[in-house]
Amino acid sequence: IQLSAKESENDKLDRQTLQHQLQKVLKELRKARDQITRLESAKQQRDSYNRMDFERLTIQDQTTSPSKVHNILDESILECPNCGASYPTSQHRELLAHLDYCFN
Repeated sequence: IQLSAKESENDKLDRQTLQHQLQKVLKELRKARDQITRLESAKQQRDSYNRMDFERLTIQDQTTSPSKVHNILDESILECPNCGASYPTSQHRELLAHLDYCFN
């Protein structure tokens, strides 16, 4: 009877230890889930910001017409170092052809 009572007491202590460990694991699991939720929320927010930045850049790109870009390029002048011939920056290919001719 004493042996049976002792085993019963040991079983009770084992159960309590296991329940305590289970509570610890469940607590850690809740913490991990909360952290995952926070990280996913932060990722969604970051993706939303990136999408807004992309859309803003796309809108800005659409407002810059090709003729405006062409005019900006024409504000700078490139010169042949050999003869001093001047070319607007938008005509850089023509300058390269001129350089081939001028230096040969």
